[in-house]
Amino acid sequence: MRIAHIVRRYSRAEWGGTETVVWHTVEEQLARGHEPRIFATCALQPEVPQQEQSDAQLSTYPYFYPYWPMPAADRLALDKKGGSPYAPALFRAVRDFHPDLIHIHAGGRLAAAAVRLAERIGVPTVMSLHGGAAVVPQRELEEMLRPLKGKFPYGGILDRLSGLHFDPLRRVDAIVCISRAEERRLNEIYPGRKIRYVPNGVAAAPAVEPLDASAAPTILCVSRIDYQKNQLALVEALAKLPPPTRLVLVGPVTASWYCDRILTRVRELGLQDRFSLVRGLPPGSRELESAFAQASVFALPSVHEPFGIVALEAMQRGLPLVSSNVGGLPDFVVDGENGLLFDPADVDALARALGRVLNDASLALRLRAAGRVTAERFAWPRVIDDLDGVYAEVMAVGKVA
Repeated sequence: MRIAHIVRRYSRAEWGGTETVVWHTVEEQLARGHEPRIFATCALQPEVPQQEQSDAQLSTYPYFYPYWPMPAADRLALDKKGGSPYAPALFRAVRDFHPDLIHIHAGGRLAAAAVRLAERIGVPTVMSLHGGAAVVPQRELEEMLRPLKGKFPYGGILDRLSGLHFDPLRRVDAIVCISRAEERRLNEIYPGRKIRYVPNGVAAAPAVEPLDASAAPTILCVSRIDYQKNQLALVEALAKLPPPTRLVLVGPVTASWYCDRILTRVRELGLQDRFSLVRGLPPGSRELESAFAQASVFALPSVHEPFGIVALEAMQRGLPLVSSNVGGLPDFVVDGENGLLFDPADVDALARALGRVLNDASLALRLRAAGRVTAERFAWPRVIDDLDGVYAEVMAVGKVA
């Protein structure tokens, strides 16, 4: 089967959950004899002005945001999070690829253009909601759209002229969601649609050096430095824990103002010697694996987390997990069994949970063992088996009316 994967951006420098899912999906599909290809804009790839072909079956194309004016800083903010661009060359390339199925990993105009193209060439569409589109908090939506304030939105005119002024979720053949909460919400919004829960997966972890028992207790969070991820709560929690406990944040900065707030708060609380920030490490790199290996506990304090692949990655690497009780996390994190859950608005609860793990060796050992068992259930081959089932459904019935 020839499968076209449509992605808003595919950045090696600022790798995230969507890239992780698409990468492993394509790897597994190649192993099963399919012909997948990733079609993405060249957002966050300034060194690739037109098109790139790579061993990962990736092609990237130029794009633009239909707002005026569009200074470089605002364009970059949209590239990092929340942009809805036009990319005509991308869809010409998809058409020339002659896919049997189009798998959409983006929203907005890219999703609408993919649906419209699929209808024209007579192939089915599957749309994955990696960002939890149906359950994104209103405050987060407003922050994502902040770069568009004060600009002339000529995109509405182009949408109508191009036939893209519609909700793509009402016209795709199947919707894939990654949390049970979103599955329930989507069934309320789109009754009668083919909505399927397919969780994300986790790849086999490389061997790393064990934790140095003499090192200071270390809290690790690997995630985009972003208001959605709520790392500021970890800084506040660190101040409530005794020295020499340390906090290490690893991740690309997608909200520079939020990163500045974190650094300012670290200085205000006098935590500079107990805090480290690493602005992103390539997936699978020795440095990233070393960060996992040297951590005592992994914390994910997100206020909104559609799934939380990195939580599974931490479990697989034998780290006890402390995570917020939001989104897709409680679908696989059972409080007190394979992790500790807390309300992301309650810093005291976060500090207590971290303190429990750091001070109770038997609890930490139990969480480590149960976490590894949990991660095994989400191996990518099992996940792609579920996705293959969705593909088979839409290929069997053809296009919906």
